[in-house]
Amino acid sequence: MTNSRVHSGVQSGSRLFRTGAGGFRVLVVGLLLLAEQSVYAGDLHEAAKAGSSKDVKDWLARSTGVDSTDGHGRTPLWYSCGAGHRRIVEWLLEAGADPERRDRFGVSPLVVSLRREHADVVNVLVARGVDVNPAPRDRFVPLHIAVEQGRRDLVVTLLAAGADPLLQVETGDSGTDITRNTMIRGRIRGMVQRAIWMIDRVVPTTIFLPVSQKQDSALVEITQDGRMIHSTLIREGLVPPRVGVVWNLVDDSDEAVGEGRYTVIARFSDGSRDSAIFVATMGLIGTAIYGDPEVLRSMLSAGGDPNTSDQQGRTVLMLSAAFGADASTATLLAAGADPHTRDPEGRTALDYADLYAPNQSVGVLIRNAIEGSTISR
Repeated sequence: MTNSRVHSGVQSGSRLFRTGAGGFRVLVVGLLLLAEQSVYAGDLHEAAKAGSSKDVKDWLARSTGVDSTDGHGRTPLWYSCGAGHRRIVEWLLEAGADPERRDRFGVSPLVVSLRREHADVVNVLVARGVDVNPAPRDRFVPLHIAVEQGRRDLVVTLLAAGADPLLQVETGDSGTDITRNTMIRGRIRGMVQRAIWMIDRVVPTTIFLPVSQKQDSALVEITQDGRMIHSTLIREGLVPPRVGVVWNLVDDSDEAVGEGRYTVIARFSDGSRDSAIFVATMGLIGTAIYGDPEVLRSMLSAGGDPNTSDQQGRTVLMLSAAFGADASTATLLAAGADPHTRDPEGRTALDYADLYAPNQSVGVLIRNAIEGSTISR
């Protein structure tokens, strides 16, 4: 069946962001030419690019044309995002700048901030509700950019903001497309599994931190928006690949943890440190795709619906199958997930397994469930 989430366009083949030895030379030469040939539309473009707070404030005080474009179709907001000037980005957005406007190459403010790894600017754009999924004709997929750069924090940020992890890029070369899209999904799942997630608001809650080698102790600090909300010293159980931290919310606050992103920093006994992001909105679907099957069982036992679906009508079983999460798939089927349910385009969980995770065990699990339900009928 046809995949509704196929994204046409050649992200990796764009001349603006091409990689590889030859591509790197093209990129460098291209950027130099762009810098030399850039035609600014006014002082605000120059001030936004340079990070001149005073000039930006003065310009905004006497003009309302915040979305004027230069010869490359770039707005002052585009330049400030590309340069990583978070405060100026906030000012321009408050003045009404359009965060969705692309330049003539199809690069949006979000894409350029991701490419240049300005995480604070990405957070500002996401908080303002910028669309984290590409428009139909866009050549760049924000989530894929974060994955390719190995930015686990940005991957989590985009997923928490609604980025579609099943979005596929189609370049016209079917063999390359299958390999690349499968690799990206695998990397998404692996990166998120190594991150920390707030699975539920039940107290006490256990969260997990990746640890590369055995340590004597670790000071673990949890912050939200730079504010310390929990600190604990762990002296036992620091064995790779991860260490569990029990966060008893009752001891720290009269209320359960609020929604949003949290940062966990661990300072280990050997002087090293590691950090990760987790969110309070993962839910049943996220747990089935990325989380621990034991946690999934607990959520289902507590009344979680094994047939719940996302905003696109994809059930948790479909998404679990698409990511090849065999343990979660088996857990869902045992809890009563219906393998016959279809999404708005008529696809079943088996179709998702065949399309996204061919030759993996999830397909066998679902086929067995379908055959068993047919016999019982």
